[in-house]
Amino acid sequence: MTRRESDEARIAATLSRMETSLNRRALMKLAAASGITLTFAGATRAFAQGNLVTGQVVNMVPTLANIFYESWGNGFEAAAAALGLTTKTNLPNFEPLRELEFARGLRASGASMLVGIAGDQSQVPNIARICEEQGIPYAPAFENPPWFTPQDVGDNYVTFVTPKSRDAAYQTAKFLFESIGGEGDVIHIRGAAGPTDTFRTQGVLLAASEFPGIRLVGNLTTSWTVETGRQAMLTSISGNPNAKAVFAQNDTLAQGALAVIYGQGLTGMKVVGMDAIPEVLPEIRDGDVLIGSFNSLGNYIAGLQTVHVFDKLNGWMPRDPERLLETGGVLVTKENVAELQTKVYDDPEAFDWAKMSQVLHPDDWDLQFDVQPANPVTLWDGFPPDIPLNPLWTAPGMADEIAAVAQLYRDHYVTGPLK
Repeated sequence: MTRRESDEARIAATLSRMETSLNRRALMKLAAASGITLTFAGATRAFAQGNLVTGQVVNMVPTLANIFYESWGNGFEAAAAALGLTTKTNLPNFEPLRELEFARGLRASGASMLVGIAGDQSQVPNIARICEEQGIPYAPAFENPPWFTPQDVGDNYVTFVTPKSRDAAYQTAKFLFESIGGEGDVIHIRGAAGPTDTFRTQGVLLAASEFPGIRLVGNLTTSWTVETGRQAMLTSISGNPNAKAVFAQNDTLAQGALAVIYGQGLTGMKVVGMDAIPEVLPEIRDGDVLIGSFNSLGNYIAGLQTVHVFDKLNGWMPRDPERLLETGGVLVTKENVAELQTKVYDDPEAFDWAKMSQVLHPDDWDLQFDVQPANPVTLWDGFPPDIPLNPLWTAPGMADEIAAVAQLYRDHYVTGPLK
């Protein structure tokens, strides 16, 4: 049975089980949007009405000067194409007012859904409430104010997804420190202020606490771009000429550090980044300076969030624990970089985006990567309690519900390139 035939059979079976005509109609629209013809009572009339549940999904990221956002965009475009959606990308360039302006104009511009990464995490609640007012499903990733949850807004803040950045940075930093013998000055290049940068800094500091001979120097903040990484590296190496290594909070910053290392002919230095974007994999594979990066798989997260807003548009309402999610990953080194390159980035069908959909595949949806519900109490541990946590998260029975969803998500991680 082909994938298309399999989808047809599942959609037809799901329709037969649906209790309300509204839900049946929604799935028939979805089938039509996918180019699938269903032969059962009522389908012809629904198709004739032309009420297809499709639309434009908007991707809002700060800039394309950060190469990570290009990788994110590739996943976004691939998932949207697989789901039959049109796309648009907005680039506010880290300007909060432009983010809000874009959000306010979504419905007027014909948009139906919004995904992306906020340049200013403090604006996520405002963007979410604007989307709620317009009835536009919104699913951001990476940046969200600590202690703020989708339940603080409404049903249209569908899901928030972030990598386990604290643990990822801890693993990556330990690998770097061990590579230089556990002692020496290590230049630490941070990103822009926000939870992701804070999580990664916490992980680096935790790892450093286990290596008394390591001294973190520099510690300059940036805006996540190659140029700001280069400038931070120039300043840091000037003040710390005996530094032996660099921990860059993402791969784009690592590229800026590499430009300085190669440009000045510095020898013996080791560098790690984070995100494992395609552009740095040859450096890890063929060189001996950039020795590792953690594969957050931003392209996957972008695709997953696109699936989530698509499903919401078609009647899916995630369980409470499903609305706050974390993804795992693997530390990429010379030993396993070829696997990531071949199985994920070189394979245009590495992920079956439609198979992630709980609407298209209500029984056999497949996450294809490590995704788990996050408990906000542990997720934002160490962050000032600037706002009260929604009481839903500490209500009796919520811990059991989170555990149940965690098991459900383990059960639905069936296939995938890194399984």
